[in-house]
Amino acid sequence: TICGTPFNVECNDQEMTAKIVDHKYRIDDREFPVYATKRKIKYPKGDGVLEIPERIVVNGKMYYVTAIGRAAFAGFKNIKVVKLPAGIEKIEAYAFFRSSIEEIVIPASVEIVEDRAFGYCKNLKDLVFEGNDIMLGSGLYDESLNINVRYMETGGNDMAQNSIEEERRKKSE
Repeated sequence: TICGTPFNVECNDQEMTAKIVDHKYRIDDREFPVYATKRKIKYPKGDGVLEIPERIVVNGKMYYVTAIGRAAFAGFKNIKVVKLPAGIEKIEAYAFFRSSIEEIVIPASVEIVEDRAFGYCKNLKDLVFEGNDIMLGSGLYDESLNINVRYMETGGNDMAQNSIEEERRKKSE
């Protein structure tokens, strides 16, 4: 469970890694999870902070969480802040699609953020990248034109910055 809410995980016994997934919602570019709008996380403190654990235990074995799976948190309407552990390497397509997140910090360990990971996140205000060597998918945040995109390391990634600027340019046309 994460914040008291059960999630499915895919475990790799050879590498002792895990990906948080949610197989209920199958999403493609034609079928957005409109019906997922009633999903809510049961926060113990009710603070809206979703903290992804660095490690999880499944059947007595400890796994490192290295990925947020496709649509894992799509449609959740009571997430404000997402805290990812340093070991996350990948955020798959639609991971937070149509959720209510306002702020997320992408750790330097993340190598790729796939298409529409934050699509239709209308409340998203702060998207912070701790690293500067990251590959970004298309349509990263669709309708969210007022996002404050920041890089914690100096210089930033030209490819990432160009992808973000390209999205803004497409929206303004």
